[in-house]
Amino acid sequence: MRGEPGGRGNAFTKVRRHRVDGRSRRHLASTVGPGRWKVRTMGSRVLGLIDTAIIVVVIVAVVGFYVAEQAPHAETLVVWSCGGNYHALNHFAREFEQRHGVKVRYTAAPVEYLLEQIVAGEGHPDLIVGRAGPGWEALEQVGKLSEGPDSFAADPYVIITPAGNPGGVTGVEDLQRPSVRVAYSPHAMRPKGKCPSHLMGMLDAKVYPSLAERWENNAIERSHCARDLLRLIEQGRADAAIVASSMTRYPGVDAEAIEVVPIPVKHQDMMKSCRGTIGQCVGVLAEAANPEMARRFRDEMLGETGRQVFESFGYIHISSSEIGQWKPFLKTFIPKQMPPWQVLLGDMLADAGIHREALRRYLKVIYTFGPNPQEAYCRYRAGELLAEQGNVQAAIGQWRRLLRDFPRTGPSEYGGRIFAMVCEAPELDIRSDEHYVALARSGIEKLAGEAAPPQSEPLPGMHSEPPMVIDGDPPKNGTREFALAEDLFLCGEYEYATRDYLKVVHLCYSSRYAPQASYKIGLCDWMRGHHDVARRQWRRTIERFPTSTAARDAAAAVQRAGAEEAVIDIPAAPVEMPAWEPIHDTWPERGMTYGMALYEHRLPLFAFKEMVKLLHGEYGQHEMAAQARYRAGVAAWAAGHPDAAVLEWRLCESRHAGSAWTRQAHEALQAARAWTDLPQGQRAALERALDGPLPSPPKRNKPPCWMRYCLAREFIDVGVLDQGQAALELMKALTVTRASGGKYDTSVVPKAEAELRKLL
Repeated sequence: MRGEPGGRGNAFTKVRRHRVDGRSRRHLASTVGPGRWKVRTMGSRVLGLIDTAIIVVVIVAVVGFYVAEQAPHAETLVVWSCGGNYHALNHFAREFEQRHGVKVRYTAAPVEYLLEQIVAGEGHPDLIVGRAGPGWEALEQVGKLSEGPDSFAADPYVIITPAGNPGGVTGVEDLQRPSVRVAYSPHAMRPKGKCPSHLMGMLDAKVYPSLAERWENNAIERSHCARDLLRLIEQGRADAAIVASSMTRYPGVDAEAIEVVPIPVKHQDMMKSCRGTIGQCVGVLAEAANPEMARRFRDEMLGETGRQVFESFGYIHISSSEIGQWKPFLKTFIPKQMPPWQVLLGDMLADAGIHREALRRYLKVIYTFGPNPQEAYCRYRAGELLAEQGNVQAAIGQWRRLLRDFPRTGPSEYGGRIFAMVCEAPELDIRSDEHYVALARSGIEKLAGEAAPPQSEPLPGMHSEPPMVIDGDPPKNGTREFALAEDLFLCGEYEYATRDYLKVVHLCYSSRYAPQASYKIGLCDWMRGHHDVARRQWRRTIERFPTSTAARDAAAAVQRAGAEEAVIDIPAAPVEMPAWEPIHDTWPERGMTYGMALYEHRLPLFAFKEMVKLLHGEYGQHEMAAQARYRAGVAAWAAGHPDAAVLEWRLCESRHAGSAWTRQAHEALQAARAWTDLPQGQRAALERALDGPLPSPPKRNKPPCWMRYCLAREFIDVGVLDQGQAALELMKALTVTRASGGKYDTSVVPKAEAELRKLL
């Protein structure tokens, strides 16, 4: 019995057919008319003969079908493949049958699930075909793969447009133009749902800031099935969509109704964690019942016969002259397991007593790196941390969401045996979703009597729920950041929520969540007691997003807030922070804009951190190092560290000679030397900083672990140790950067561990 594209195999198909038959019988019984019941009643003998005849016909048909399917063939070859290969491989298999007189039993389904069955010993095909994902490594580890994997083709991503290309789309950068109507399928099963979003997210981060957000904003359709994209383009209802090349040759696609725009190799190469979807592989199984025929099938796929078939279905065959540029994509691919490393970081922070950052980290696992198998644990731990801090209402809220969302049903690609086998990840003591559901239920029962009664909503938006995050959301996009901020707000972590709302507005510039985030920033300011800043932010929301619901809420908030006098609670300083107009054209400018927004909203510690991140390459190459160093000094003073401010200004003088910011730093140092409005201890520290040795922060290095180590050292060298930020960066150097891609420099490990021991 042949499988179906994207289906689960023969057994599942049989169950589905029985269910359909059951529904058909019930439907028949409820819809036959009175006349037919008369025939049944008045002519039961006639109807009985008819029933007997029908049964005989069915038996004969079934037997005939079986004989027709099985009898003529002495040999049978069992082939499993990824659902994306169905059309091409089904065609190839039928031709193979005719050439060799062999019966090919072919099943198509998500390849990672098929591989799971083989690894677990629950499936025994002769041959398996699919994308170059981690399952191939798993097969080799357990000795299930006899030969291969052999790459037979590449299936790159392309842009499709209606015939005539009415949107004038020449490349991915055009998908951000407001006039271009985009169709995409974030709800589709990966890779078709995940990878185009991931491609746009990576291009956004490295080449075209705002690309992913504007692409999403242009979406006129967010489909649950990638096949729908072809229909929308054929009908001219959308101007562009990103699909795999092979999809453009699906049966039924009107080739004259669409045009194909290639996506350059250099762009697709940035899609690191989805590269395995481009290469297509075939392997012969060690337990193949018909290994010789399996090898012949494989050889013909790799040869001229395969080339003719697969190129006609949109693939770039291994023997094609075009394949050279795609060779890097033909290696089997093992993605990074970021969520477990993020969980380990959260656990380390919690163990060190850095509870606020630990809470935020657990929620980041859910929103920034979800969906993933660690979410139930993280949701429970978030509630546990809140309960330990006495925030009973927020703890119960976390646990209620855990009860609502878990246990999840259906398979989890990242939770399977294959990923556990082949992807480097720390060993975590994480149990089943059911275990944490039970703990959450018990925790709610224990705390029920301590929970405060529900409060009225003094200002709009106090109790809004985070939006749902799906696998198809681009990495670190506005949806993910806004959801994280919303959950932190519900936990009462208004400072930390402000940080993430500001990311939506500035780092995820042009996000469709910007109006809501802009309003909620003011709400956070209000809850933190900075009423003057809140009113200013709400007026800004009304001005920037006048027709939005957020503007309406902001107007209501301004009216309720009244007109209190401004309160200035930033410590007096010898110099003021220079003005900065928001700029979002490049990532360094976004970083500066974000840091200055943090300063404006009375979060000078985190403004200082963003300036240091600019200095150490977090936002890429730029010419703003002297400015960032100077502003870091102003922010450090506002954060209560005049000595750190002095050290930053001295570093600005010594490292950026000739800059206008160097002259400002010199003037700031003179003003600081004359400044007397300080407590005795701070004054003594300032004088030591003015005349003592100058620290030497380590130079930038490319590996992300070194970047994080350098950030931590800068905090340590100038003495800014608030809220565990230095320890956090050292822990990142030891954990999450190991899964972030690129070279991991093991020489940083002993340095980071030594510094961490000193801090803790």
